[in-house]
Amino acid sequence: VPHLQGALHTWQQRVQRQQVQQRQANKQEVQQQQQVQQQPNTAESDPVGLLPSPQSLSNLCWGLQRMGHTPSPQLVGCVVQCSSPQLARFKPSELSSLLFALAQWDAHHMDLQTHNRNIQQQQQQQ
Repeated sequence: VPHLQGALHTWQQRVQRQQVQQRQANKQEVQQQQQVQQQPNTAESDPVGLLPSPQSLSNLCWGLQRMGHTPSPQLVGCVVQCSSPQLARFKPSELSSLLFALAQWDAHHMDLQTHNRNIQQQQQQQ
């Protein structure tokens, strides 16, 4: 009889652990659903459905930057306008690729502006 009581006790502990794990899993699922509901709805941020997806924007910027292409300031502005309303939808890797490309392009445009100013100053001195 004592070994049966021990087995029964072990079984009860196992059932209790499974119940705790199930409650924790249910709680996590509810939290995930709440997070999804709190994210901005694409239909609200893009009522016509014309904005490119975060992945598309990220891939475009990464590819252009990887090829060494520096787009015009107008294109960079367009990328920023398209990505701003949907920043919450970007995955970390997409966001980092986008920001890296934008940073590289901004640095390039700043170098061009400095270069142009230097040329203008040289022309004024002549």
